[in-house]
Amino acid sequence: MTTGLGAWLRVQRTRKGLTQAALAAKVGRPQTWVSQVERGEVRLDADEAAALAYFVEGSVLDALDQGGYLAEPLWVRSIEAKLDTMHKALHSA
Repeated sequence: MTTGLGAWLRVQRTRKGLTQAALAAKVGRPQTWVSQVERGEVRLDADEAAALAYFVEGSVLDALDQGGYLAEPLWVRSIEAKLDTMHKALHSA
């Protein structure tokens, strides 16, 4: 059983009604990469975790917590700033 960020991502993705292929297309990665993330075979950087959380409309902080990133506060501030920038860009169009 996969735990942590991969399990969290699978739950969020399926709640959103996205296939692995659809999520992969949104983040610009192959479907196999999403599968590996969900199985815990890929260690994401904080930017990747935040992007995945954004596209499944999950909490970035939950994703970072599940991925073990909250022990690194600088990552949290960086991700919050990037998410804010993405949010503003989407809503200014």
